[in-house]
Amino acid sequence: PFRGGAEPCNSARSARSANSWGSSVKGALRTPLKRSGPRSGEALEFATPLRSGQSAEVALAGLRLFVRERFGGVKRAFERMDFYRDGRVSCLEFQEVLAGQEKYCGLQEARELFCLLARGTPGVLSWDVFQARLD
Repeated sequence: PFRGGAEPCNSARSARSANSWGSSVKGALRTPLKRSGPRSGEALEFATPLRSGQSAEVALAGLRLFVRERFGGVKRAFERMDFYRDGRVSCLEFQEVLAGQEKYCGLQEARELFCLLARGTPGVLSWDVFQARLD
């Protein structure tokens, strides 16, 4: 038996109803979430220094070393990141491998590295660009 000062949540006297998903406020208006990501045209804008405080050159040097040591080279890293096998690496693919699978850095840092690599491109990394910037 419950011996606290209030009734347990599954009690008939509980303020929560079965259709309110645990909220004690019934019929509350929902406010739309504000967009926190990049706006149109901002996706590849990037200012140095990186969020981690490193310069772009130092961050890319660290990535080059990681790619060589972890994947055995730039070509193998590109093949691993190109999930869709379309000859291009998107920011999502890049983040998934660096931040998600390899835990090299966080999502934001992976995005910043991608932006450094993708400067002057249409927003994806072709093999030629990937190789030129990481070799």
